[in-house]
Amino acid sequence: MEGESSFSVVAPPVFDGEDYQVWAVRMEAFLDACDLWEAVEEDYEHMKESETVKVYVERLSGIANKVRILGAELTDNRIVQKILVSLPERYEATIASLENTKDLSKISLAELVSALQAQEQRRMMRQEGTTEGALQAKWQQNLRQKQEVERKERSSRQFRKCSY
Repeated sequence: MEGESSFSVVAPPVFDGEDYQVWAVRMEAFLDACDLWEAVEEDYEHMKESETVKVYVERLSGIANKVRILGAELTDNRIVQKILVSLPERYEATIASLENTKDLSKISLAELVSALQAQEQRRMMRQEGTTEGALQAKWQQNLRQKQEVERKERSSRQFRKCSY
């Protein structure tokens, strides 16, 4: 039996339609044992463009809690680092500002989330202002057009030829 390796391949847990939570924990443990869990995390944990900071952090915290249940040590610092590298480009200015003013290895999760939510709130207010401004401009344009039509109607009534 020379040349044969003596390792055994463990099959991944198969979901049979029942006890999803148990299967999910077993699958995560299997992937972690195969050093594949990190790859799953990297793909799954990126913030979607349509997602708010709150929703993203809640989703990430849920994953972190499941990893902790499996017995892995996952510090808030690691979660902060994960958030920083997985944010969309629109948060680059905030990240750069934090890098210039704080030691990112010591920033708390709450402090990071607060800074990100503040930027998100400012962006939303700016967009609402832009929308309101656009609606107001459109309303004013419609009003000017209506006034122009009324003015033309008045001027045409003033200079009608008499049919008598």
